[in-house]
Parts: sequence; structure tokens; C-alpha cells
Amino acid sequence: MAPSPERIARGAFDPDLTFAELVALLDALLAEALGEDARAAALRYLDANLPDAEVALLLEWPGEWFGNRWFEEAALSPEEIAGYALERCERQLPGQPLEDD
Repeated sequence: MAPSPERIARGAFDPDLTFAELVALLDALLAEALGEDARAAALRYLDANLPDAEVALLLEWPGEWFGNRWFEEAALSPEEIAGYALERCERQLPGQPLEDD
């Protein structure tokens, strides 16, 4: 389940954000299941919670985000997007899978 609309509307850092909520929100964005205003609010929320991760760029132009044209046509899953964004902003979330070392 994605964060509540009230939490998203605040557009502020959310210390209670979980990995599952992040994935659900990214899934809704990828599925274009949000209206224009809700999408804009979700992207503001992600900017506040994943600073410097440039999630909107990762969603729309992954090749540019990675600096590699190969990724332009990549179909990244919400879990993969969450992992890359969290790695870039160096944030850990409850429920986040551990990386294989």
C-alpha cells in the first residue's frame, strides 16, 4: 500500500516511509494510475524523501539518469527503481531488501 494521500500531500520528509510503500507509489506512477495533480504531489513527496535521487528523471529518462543510452529502453521494475534511488540518496527504509555482498 502506498503512503496515504495526506502524507503525500504534505510533500515533506516522511520518517515513516517503508520500502513497500515506496514500491507501491512507484508502481502507481509507472502504471500512470494517478491524475496530474496526484502525480505532481507524488513526485514532490519523492523529492523530499529521496533527496538528489532525481526520481522523475529515473522514471521518464532512465538512460539519462544512468548516463548510459542502453537504459533508455530498459523496463525497470518499481523495486529496481526504488533500489537505485535509495542507493543514490543513501537512505535505508524499513523492509528494504539487503544487498548481496
